[in-house]
Amino acid sequence: MNKFLPASLALFLVLFTGCEKSISHATRDTALMNLHGNVVQMNQKDYSASKDKDDNFKFGELQGSVEYTFNTEGMIISEKHLDATGNATEEVRQDYKNSSKQTVMTTPEGTVTTTRDLNAGTMQQVYRDNDGTLTKTVQLKINKKALPLQSTVLDPNGQVLEETLWERDVRGNVTSVTHKRDGAITSSKTYVLNKMGDPSQEVETNATDTIATRSYLYNYDQKGNWTRRVIRHMEKSSRNPRHTISERSYSYN
Repeated sequence: MNKFLPASLALFLVLFTGCEKSISHATRDTALMNLHGNVVQMNQKDYSASKDKDDNFKFGELQGSVEYTFNTEGMIISEKHLDATGNATEEVRQDYKNSSKQTVMTTPEGTVTTTRDLNAGTMQQVYRDNDGTLTKTVQLKINKKALPLQSTVLDPNGQVLEETLWERDVRGNVTSVTHKRDGAITSSKTYVLNKMGDPSQEVETNATDTIATRSYLYNYDQKGNWTRRVIRHMEKSSRNPRHTISERSYSYN
């Protein structure tokens, strides 16, 4: 599980928090990404990797990278994905307009209007394109920290497209994620977390069987954010494990 999120998962990043008397601030993207301190920029590079005869990891080819910029409230305002040659493959800039009852996020694709009721433990996100046409609605159940526990994606006609369920520990860190379509489980990931709240082990299953296992090793900076992550991937379809290394750098306010 990557602890950074691509632009396609931004629907879970416009979450409200705070007390009922002051709910204009959104749950920090940095909190959802388990980042610590006032991070204003984060760069991540992902590499293939291998082990030498002494079991030391060796860097392989650069697979790609992502650059994030956060505003003072910890929300992503710019996300740029680059390929191995440094060319941008995707770039999203997001502007936010907050009120006491809702947040509106504007992206190149249109707007996402989010409202939430912390007392009821519910939240709704309405997606519209640049012409104002409704494209989908996401209904969520949230905990007291406004972190998602369940989401239901509806098409413009109100038909259910898919569901996602999260289980969390007492600190709010994700211990499992389950995806459903037509009421049936399509995939599930279960995590063992380290003391920093990052996964140390992961088991991925489909409806009937385990399809992959992953183990994670990290190096951390003084803020408690990882600067290097090594993942050992073991796919059911392969006899040999595959390794990847990711490196992160941060700028703090």
